[in-house]
Amino acid sequence: MAAKKTDKKIHKIGMIGGSMKSFMGNIHRQAIEKAGNLKIVGGSFGTSKQASYDFIKPLGLNVDDLFPSYRDFLRREKTRKGDNRLLFVSAVLPNTMHYPIAMTAMDCGVPILGEKPFTSNIDEAANLVRKQKATKVPYRIAMVYPAYSQLVHARNLLVKGEIGTIRRFYISMQSGWMAKRVENQGNTQALWRVDGKRNGVGGVLNDCGCHCQFVLEWLTGFEISEVCAGAYACVPGRLIPDDATVLVRTKQGIGGTFMMSQIATGHNEGLMVEITGDKGTLIWRQCEPG
Repeated sequence: MAAKKTDKKIHKIGMIGGSMKSFMGNIHRQAIEKAGNLKIVGGSFGTSKQASYDFIKPLGLNVDDLFPSYRDFLRREKTRKGDNRLLFVSAVLPNTMHYPIAMTAMDCGVPILGEKPFTSNIDEAANLVRKQKATKVPYRIAMVYPAYSQLVHARNLLVKGEIGTIRRFYISMQSGWMAKRVENQGNTQALWRVDGKRNGVGGVLNDCGCHCQFVLEWLTGFEISEVCAGAYACVPGRLIPDDATVLVRTKQGIGGTFMMSQIATGHNEGLMVEITGDKGTLIWRQCEPG
C-alpha cells in the first residue's frame, strides 16, 4: 500500500513595503516562493494605495488584507490568536524605516525579518537592542552569505587553521552603478540612497558597510573593536557619501580594511573577501560564488 501523502504546512507571513517596483521586495518574494511553505497573506505594501493595489492583485489577496500603514497592520496582528497569527513579517523599505518598523513590531509582539542595516545610527541601534532583550520578540536580518556553500567551506577552513594564523583582512563591496547622477534620470533605487533622510547620513557606509562587518565577524569569529573611516561624496551634487574606506581593528588584535563604493566605475563583482594568514590566503568573490 502506498504511503499516504502529507500536505506541507503553509505558514502565513506578512510584508511591509516591497511594492512591485521594489528591488529588494522582488528578491524577498522570490525567496518566499522558493521556500515552498510560506505565503504572504497581508501587509502594507506601498507608499500609495494604488501601489498596494497593484501589489495584491497578482498575489490573490483581497482588499481586507491591505493596510494603509504598517502601524495599522501590526496593531491588527497584535489582536490575532492561534493559527491566525503570522509566523513573521518581512520588512523591505529604505534604511531609515527599518528602526521604527522593528520597534513597532516588537511592541505588538510580531516576529520580524528586516533588511540591513537594522538602524541608521548608533542611538537607534542601542534602543533596538534594549527593546529586543526586553520583549524577547524574534528579530532577524536578511543576510544571504551563510547560504553560499563555498563561503561556508571557507569558514570551516579558517576554523581548522588551514591558512595559519590570520594576519590581515581586506573586504570590499564595490560597484559603479551610481558613478553618474542616475538619481536624476528616474532611478528610484539611487534616489533614496542619496537622501540622508531615507538612507541615513552614512550613505554608502550604511548601505554596504554592514555587509563587510557581518562577513568578517561571521567568517572569522573576530569582533570589531575600533574603526577609522574616510567617507566622501564623490559625484558633484551629492550630499552623503558614495565612496568610503574604513580601517578596522578587532579585539583579537588583527587589522584590516573595508572598501565600499557605489561609484567604482567598471566594478560589479559584489562582495569580495581576502583573508591572509601565515600559511596562505583565502579569497572569495560573490560574482564567482562557486
